Amino acid sequence: PRTGAAPALAYTLTFLAFFAHNVAELVSGLPDWAAAQGLPIGPAQFANALALLTLVAGILLFIGRTRQFNRPAQIAVAALGGALLANVASHAAVSLRTWSPMPGLFTAIALVLPSAAWLLLRLPLDRRTKTIAGLSGAGAIPLFAGFALLIAR
Repeated sequence: PRTGAAPALAYTLTFLAFFAHNVAELVSGLPDWAAAQGLPIGPAQFANALALLTLVAGILLFIGRTRQFNRPAQIAVAALGGALLANVASHAAVSLRTWSPMPGLFTAIALVLPSAAWLLLRLPLDRRTKTIAGLSGAGAIPLFAGFALLIAR
């Protein structure tokens, strides 16, 4: 069953939460933290990759907000929502694994988790479609992040 359109505010808040989260990761030194964990990523490369991912997310959320009953657009937004929730989970899992709070952990939990969950719950898609799209987005995170880092060099 198709529900009503997600509130426009849900798309906007999700973008603002993701943007704030990315800024927090950059300002709190995620590249240095990652290097200490054995994953060397240069600050400039990381900043460029974040900018690219933020831009793509912003475009998807804008399209979703302006085309709320366009099924392909909402499926793309659901995939993004799944990717954002998986990002939150990865921050928590990596922080637990390393016994060190990963930069961005608190903004992921406080901002990204509630905004992405609210958006996903309100998308005008049936539960099965949201689940498949969300899981697809979550599974695609390594591909998108790797691609963003590759072209950000």
